[in-house]
Amino acid sequence: MRIAFTGLIVAVALLTGTVQGAFARDANDIVRDVIADYIRPATTALKARANTMHAAANVLCEKPNAVALNTARDEFSALVKDWGQVELLRLGPLAQDNRLERMLFWPDRRGRGLKQVRFIVRSGDETALDAAGLSEKSVAVQGLLALEFILFGDDSAALTSNAGAVRCQYMQAITENIANVTGEIEAAWYDDGPQAISTLWQNPSDTNPLFRDDREQLSALFKIVGGGLEIVSVQRIQPFLDDGFDSAKPKSALFWRSDNAVNIIASNFAGLNAIMRAADLTGALEGDVTRTADSVFFEFDNAARTLKAINKPTADIAVNADDYDKFSYVNIVGRSIETILREQLSPAFNLSSGFSSLDGD
Repeated sequence: MRIAFTGLIVAVALLTGTVQGAFARDANDIVRDVIADYIRPATTALKARANTMHAAANVLCEKPNAVALNTARDEFSALVKDWGQVELLRLGPLAQDNRLERMLFWPDRRGRGLKQVRFIVRSGDETALDAAGLSEKSVAVQGLLALEFILFGDDSAALTSNAGAVRCQYMQAITENIANVTGEIEAAWYDDGPQAISTLWQNPSDTNPLFRDDREQLSALFKIVGGGLEIVSVQRIQPFLDDGFDSAKPKSALFWRSDNAVNIIASNFAGLNAIMRAADLTGALEGDVTRTADSVFFEFDNAARTLKAINKPTADIAVNADDYDKFSYVNIVGRSIETILREQLSPAFNLSSGFSSLDGD
């Protein structure tokens, strides 16, 4: 495929270049801008969307009908998009109190979560039908995948009548729980207390439990972006691609039931791109390496255009060789950006090259 071949040429050309740059911007300024210009607005948008999703669920349950169900489904897709802007910030609040798993229990390789969700719907387990009780249960039944099954899975049409009352109560509990968790995430990022993540990340010191110096500050930033790209590739794209077009697995993609598999990946890429722009790494460097930083944005734009061109159900992508190749190209682009970060930009900031977010998985 010509577009993929071009991407590989760009990546190879970048990786064979010589990095000659100087650190020209204070790490505190970089981190401050990422928090103020990206993280805080993104978490605020996610919380607001979660509240809107909960409101839509309440409307559907009060007056079950097809229009209300379609509205709730549309809100779910919008929630997935806003979640994709935040889910790769696996630092601080999202990594605490099982918030990541409570929002998204994935990958679920043995389908244990789905079995538990089905059991709640089938049995009408009253301990799962309010947010307080649900929050004490398995993380697998609390978040977005459980909500997706309720709205799009087997017998979801029952939500348009009183026959879906139990399903609706469970949906209300899930959406309230999601609203609570996203509210906690936002509050934690806006907290300016001495032990808050924003404060610690912007003020490295020998007594800081997380960040002792500017290298550790920037390493955390590179791990968010580089590790995020790895997560997208390993957990989002590669399971679908499998070994080739003839063996593509559309149902292995995240959010395939709601046709949001491409939506979440596009949002992930957009979020990582926005983080890099907020960090203004081009302005933080001097010399030839600034062109390398600029090339990252070029590649992110390539990925965005390609994902927009194939924004359709994975079942359709799996039977169209051209769309499959484009999805493969997105994976190549993501891995190319990850390599540029690891082999060129990290050394420019005197950082080590390792930033895997899948260690121990």
